[in-house]
Amino acid sequence: MMGHSKRVIVVAMFRLRKIYTLLVLEPWLGICVAFSRKELVIDKGGPLVSLTSFGDRISRVHLAIESIFRQSESPALVVLWLASSDMKLITRQLRMQQKRGLKIFECPEDIGSHKKYFYAMQRFPNMPIVTADDDLVYRRHWLRKLTSAYKKKPDAIHCHRAMRINISSSGELYKYKTWGGVLSSWSGGSALLFPTTGGGVLYPPHSVDEKAFDLSAIRRLCPRADDVWLKVMAHLKGTKIMLVPSPHKRLFVISKTQGKSLSNSNLVSGNDVQLASVCREYQVDFCDSGADKVKN
Repeated sequence: MMGHSKRVIVVAMFRLRKIYTLLVLEPWLGICVAFSRKELVIDKGGPLVSLTSFGDRISRVHLAIESIFRQSESPALVVLWLASSDMKLITRQLRMQQKRGLKIFECPEDIGSHKKYFYAMQRFPNMPIVTADDDLVYRRHWLRKLTSAYKKKPDAIHCHRAMRINISSSGELYKYKTWGGVLSSWSGGSALLFPTTGGGVLYPPHSVDEKAFDLSAIRRLCPRADDVWLKVMAHLKGTKIMLVPSPHKRLFVISKTQGKSLSNSNLVSGNDVQLASVCREYQVDFCDSGADKVKN
């Protein structure tokens, strides 16, 4: 359990990041969007960065996208997926980014956060897909770390943020809130790593099971937890998860985006219910062979 002194430091650092994001990062990115005419430099061999947004959050997603545009290593594409009902909410800032290379696609079905990977993996099946969130500012080398790890181990899924699934000796899943914090390091690939898709996850082509695209199953079993769904689908495919070296575990959260966030509701019980449902449906038993070295 975290000691009092460490908890105070963690809270203080969180507040400082929040202030820095609000007073420095957001104004700077807003200026970049308003005045930059430079097109996104395309790396044809790079990954596709895919994200979605909805409702009021669409008015802020250009900040996340601009931080992706300004990475030290370029993607092949940056794609924003929107539900039909949200297409009318496309802002002037997003239109400006479209002129510089952003692609915005209308989704046939509104499947919530699953939109960030569902259509991209099917429309671009031979490209590595990096999932991102609409409420985060990404550091300059965020994408480079993912692609570098992918080049070294192209058959694994690579992520910046992950937790260790907590299971008993008999294979029983413990509650999500007991899994501990986000990991600072982990050596090797593991079936016990649970990546959070918003922090940045690179999925190689065909790295998840075809069952991942079963819309009826998503709606029935896991409608509000894309990270749970993708974790199980990767497990069914036999794809290991790897944490990138020196991962970006600390997040810069964009202001005015958390009112409708799924993260808090999922932390209470949503992830437990949905993970149990998916594991039961597909008879998943998480297990690991070999020792992994981990540090929180």
